[in-house]
Amino acid sequence: TCESPECRALDTAECRAGRCLYEVSYGDGSYTVGDFVKETLTFDGGDTVEGVALGCGHSNEGLFIGAGGLLGLGGGALSLPSQLNASSFSYCLVDRDSISASTLEFNSD
Repeated sequence: TCESPECRALDTAECRAGRCLYEVSYGDGSYTVGDFVKETLTFDGGDTVEGVALGCGHSNEGLFIGAGGLLGLGGGALSLPSQLNASSFSYCLVDRDSISASTLEFNSD
């Protein structure tokens, strides 16, 4: 909802019909706009995490064309590692046209 702490923490947010909308843009002109929601993430092995905040993109341009939305991987309060309280985090992202899978590692030695 628009009153949630997560929605209020967004740099650019709008409330429409009780829904929290986000907008993120970058210097190259890329942007994504959509619903700011909470979802349950399911990882390999069946582990789940409820209430993870992410963006479901409805209007995406530039680097976001073809993307379903936005999941933060930086160090901010709404980034995935911060939401998971991960003590360590690493990722290897392959090219979006690759047939290989990207990997995310949390709390790994």
